[in-house]
Amino acid sequence: MSESIVIAGRKPVLEALKAGGKVDIVFFQRGIKGELLKEIADLAAKRKIPVSEIDNRKFADLARGAETSQGVAAKVRAFRTVSLDEVINHSLKRNKLLLALDSVQDPHNLGAIIRSAECAGVDGIIVTRHSSAPLNITAFKTSAGAAAHMMIAEVNNLVTAIEDCQKAGFWSVGLAIDDNAGKPKIDYNSPLLIVSGNEEKGIRRLVKEKCDFIVTIPMLGQIQSLNVSVATGVVLFNVLRERGLW
Repeated sequence: MSESIVIAGRKPVLEALKAGGKVDIVFFQRGIKGELLKEIADLAAKRKIPVSEIDNRKFADLARGAETSQGVAAKVRAFRTVSLDEVINHSLKRNKLLLALDSVQDPHNLGAIIRSAECAGVDGIIVTRHSSAPLNITAFKTSAGAAAHMMIAEVNNLVTAIEDCQKAGFWSVGLAIDDNAGKPKIDYNSPLLIVSGNEEKGIRRLVKEKCDFIVTIPMLGQIQSLNVSVATGVVLFNVLRERGLW
């Protein structure tokens, strides 16, 4: 489960409020002004969340480590962690698009992936409890607030999770650097589970073997790899293109 954290910045706080997640309290730095402040205050009031105005010193201590706080912070349960069954059932009623991350370890990459996934209409993300980036403030900030909107299931065994998704009707598509992958014939309108791997090693052998399809991104330059967050975004938006939505 994700821990309660302090997030800072007007947009991240506003997105957390809009997402309907657990927000304990909102803090304003005394004397700040801006067009988003009233929207934040009104939304907090609507959800019966207290708003506290605090002096500069207390606010600086609260938002310590934040690159830009913009005078707004909140204590939140930032990530919507749920069971795998909830993620699967939710997706089958919506876009039928899930994402699994096999041991992505950098919280900046995790946050960037969550941001791309939310923009691409991914219904939920499956992550491993061990050997994975923590669901922390760095990941939340990098997601630009998208984490507050995303359902996340933490699992002990990704292979078993993929099997559960397959039983529910999802085709699993692994992203890998594989010269022999070819161009598989995938019905992109079917329920899909995209699987991305570790920053250095990619998806593990057993995870790769469990995938129904393997796709690779063609590389025309001298460098033969993309950052995992960029590669995942490319594949996700290609799904939208194949579905006729782009």
